[in-house]
Amino acid sequence: MFDEPSAGLDPIVAAELDELILALKKAFQMTVLVVTHEMSSAFRIADRMAMLYKGSLIAVGTREELQSSSHPRIRQFLDRVPDRIFRTDSTHESLERYLEGGFYEHRSESRAFRRPLGRPVHRDGLLRRQRTVGAAT
Repeated sequence: MFDEPSAGLDPIVAAELDELILALKKAFQMTVLVVTHEMSSAFRIADRMAMLYKGSLIAVGTREELQSSSHPRIRQFLDRVPDRIFRTDSTHESLERYLEGGFYEHRSESRAFRRPLGRPVHRDGLLRRQRTVGAAT
């Protein structure tokens, strides 16, 4: 069993890993279970595939059967269509301000404050905001 074997790998190394998994499968004539979100790897390695959604199997079949499925969640996953959770104007405006290095505004019943978000900093492979200490107004 392989759990997300190509996570964090560049595409070339991930492709080499796919070939290694296929070689092991053939050499030892064994079943290999691969858990992955990397669909190119899944379609390269798999004879049969299964898809889980909210803890339940929603599909089991060949690559071709999954690729031709009309199930809405399978289509959304394979076609990389995002959920529509960030469609409100206030969320969109806040995200734009954040990306421009603007202010974070917080309002509660007792007070309201604004503080600078700081500049973008890359740390541990993630884009984060470096906060300026003592800059809240």
